[in-house]
Parts: sequence; C-alpha cells; structure tokens
Amino acid sequence: MKLDITEEGAKVIVTVSGRLEAITVAAFDETVQPLPGAKPPRSILMDLSQLDFISSAGLRSLLTLGKACRTSGDRLAFCSLNPMVADVFNISGFKQIFKIYADRDEAFAAWDKETP
Repeated sequence: MKLDITEEGAKVIVTVSGRLEAITVAAFDETVQPLPGAKPPRSILMDLSQLDFISSAGLRSLLTLGKACRTSGDRLAFCSLNPMVADVFNISGFKQIFKIYADRDEAFAAWDKETP
C-alpha cells in the first residue's frame, strides 16, 4: 500500500494505492489518523482510484477515520472508487455512511457549494 497526501488550502487529498488490509492497515492508520483535528477544520478526500483491494480491517480503519472527522468537525469523502471497491462499499453500507463522488472535480464542486 502506498499513500500520497497533498494539501490544497483547506482540502487534503489522500490517494491510496495497492491493498488496504490487515497487513497494511497499521501503516495507513499511522499516516491518516492524525489528519483530523487541524484548526480550522479541513475537508479530507480519499481518492481510491488506485486501491486494488480493501478488507474488513481496511473498512474498520475508514470508519475510525470517519468518527474522528465527525468529532473534529472535518469533512471526509471518497472519490474515484474502482468497481471492486465500489461493490465492497455498497455491500458494507459505506455508501449510506459516507459521501462518495465520481472524481475529485465532483467532490470539490460539491464542497464549494457547501459551508464547512
């Protein structure tokens, strides 16, 4: 698994590549769990276009990140899910829990219309 993090003002984009599973989730958590809590709150977009596989351990980590974002007032959304990851999100109910966008542009356009 590889993570690329870029910041554009109050927007943080995390691109996840590879597999998010029991073996890689600790490194993922170490990198992303500190993101929520900045002042002022930020919008965190997880770009999953390069994520090949996600296990229940990866889903649990995303739930933990989502809870941290809600607590801190940060926004969390996902974009560019490949078909396999989209199926997992659908089956697990994540599509009802999180905002999911087709791509970064759609996410940014939606965020620009909302107030943080």
